[in-house]
Amino acid sequence: AERGGAAGVERALHGLTAIIGEHASYAPAYNNRAQVHQLRGDTASAMRDLDDAVRLAGERNVNVARQALTQRGVLHKAAHRDDDA
Repeated sequence: AERGGAAGVERALHGLTAIIGEHASYAPAYNNRAQVHQLRGDTASAMRDLDDAVRLAGERNVNVARQALTQRGVLHKAAHRDDDA
């Protein structure tokens, strides 16, 4: 069974948005919120958050940057934008 379902996804979105509101430069929160946006089918918001995660992670947090870049590539491929992937 799906744990939390749609309500859990919404709780995660609100919680991550609150974290970002308090810690605007915390790259992992943007990366995680992008995953929630993807679950909700909101690709545009996911891409914005992934762009922010990459920008904020920079060279300090290479793992987060890698994750965000990978997810961004997956979204581009899914949208048949292979040149951007």
